[in-house]
Amino acid sequence: VSSGRANEFLDRFVEEAIEPNGLECHPERHDRDWDFRVACDDESKPTAEQRMAVVKWLESRKEVARFEVEEPE
Repeated sequence: VSSGRANEFLDRFVEEAIEPNGLECHPERHDRDWDFRVACDDESKPTAEQRMAVVKWLESRKEVARFEVEEPE
């Protein structure tokens, strides 16, 4: 994936899945994998509805081959 396409995807991810749901995204890049910590604007844990909205957005993206969502602690 080119860095331009990756940046475009990340911009859409934040604009379409994260911000509309009152969330913040903190990406980190490790080799070829992307890891994200998603939190509420006020640093609380996302609700089940917020988590599902992000999951549904990711599932709708043809460019996403796979993703994992950790259960909240």
